[in-house]
Amino acid sequence: GKTCDSDVDECAQFNNTDLGCQNNGRCINTPGSYRCECAAGFSGIHCRLREMICEKYNGDELCGHGTCVSANNIHNYTCICDVGWTYTNSSPACVIDINECELHTNPCHSECINMPGSFKCGPCPNGYTGNGITCLDVDECAIDNGGCSLIPKVNCINTEGSYHCGNCPEGWLGDGHICIPAPSNDCTSENICHPKAKCEYISDTVVCTCPVGLSGHGFGENGCKSEIATHPCENHECKNNGTCEVNGEGTRCICPEGYMGATCEKNDACHPNPCSNGGSCKLAPKNKYRCACQRGTTGKNCEIQREICGSVLRQETGEVIYPPEG
Repeated sequence: GKTCDSDVDECAQFNNTDLGCQNNGRCINTPGSYRCECAAGFSGIHCRLREMICEKYNGDELCGHGTCVSANNIHNYTCICDVGWTYTNSSPACVIDINECELHTNPCHSECINMPGSFKCGPCPNGYTGNGITCLDVDECAIDNGGCSLIPKVNCINTEGSYHCGNCPEGWLGDGHICIPAPSNDCTSENICHPKAKCEYISDTVVCTCPVGLSGHGFGENGCKSEIATHPCENHECKNNGTCEVNGEGTRCICPEGYMGATCEKNDACHPNPCSNGGSCKLAPKNKYRCACQRGTTGKNCEIQREICGSVLRQETGEVIYPPEG
């Protein structure tokens, strides 16, 4: 004005210019001048200076398990999380533990134990050696033929996480761990039958036949009795609901699942099948059992499934995708 009595509104004059209030600062006109009220996180005459919130406050309080870094967002900072930690959508603070043991990210061979910001692996399962993250198959056949028969020599077949024995050679009986000579026709070396009974090896089964004048199933000291039976099976008692049948001149028991032996008196360790995930059960000495596991499973009963690394692929061509989909 002519007499300089009209105040200039600098807020309107400098709006959207370098002389105006920056970074959403609020301009307040004053007589002969103006001032800026800065938004949170900014300072200075024109609100150009960003406050270093990471230096102003304790970075650990702001970020937890992470490093505070200034950023142009509603918080004026962001956090670079330490390994094993992450943040939520509502806060940049690194306070959420990452579960490294999730099924599709499990870094261990089998057992994974999640810990705050980290993890540890359980020991390698039976049949493997290593540190729990990497477990290599143990070749059981390399030492003492894996426990398979040496006399006669039976092939030991190494499998992933386990092994199994081949069949006993012709003329021998057993599961491959132990092979015994097949019984001769008189069975004198076996002492299976009654002393007066005739022993025969018919269709892979020992059959004891009592002599004329005696009757019974023929097995053991009480297998032949002087009572005359109207039917050969009357004196051949099959236990545990076994069924007696005539076999040649003698009798034998057909045992139900779960039982075995000449009179079905022994429990069959492989019934019901204790092996999980399609594993097959094989009888071992002293009526114990051993599971032959399918590829990708391990453990005494094939109960451990290996979801990620460690499987053996033997195809000539193919495609490997990691991490697994789904």
